[in-house]
Amino acid sequence: MEKGVIESDWMDASHTKWFNSLFDQFKAAMRSGDFVNRELREAWPASRIIETCYRSSAEGSRELPLSVDVATL
Repeated sequence: MEKGVIESDWMDASHTKWFNSLFDQFKAAMRSGDFVNRELREAWPASRIIETCYRSSAEGSRELPLSVDVATL
């Protein structure tokens, strides 16, 4: 077991540090031409999985195939 401390600004509703970091990443991606960055490649399959979970629930919680084509990411 490993214990550690992670800084969290959860009391800061403005999320200033997070947004500034996000905008810095966006600007760097635009400068380098990286229009499909790591976050997008991770978010796309995650959103497909979540969508399939909701559909499964609506259809009586039946098992559904996942249609994430990682080759297109």
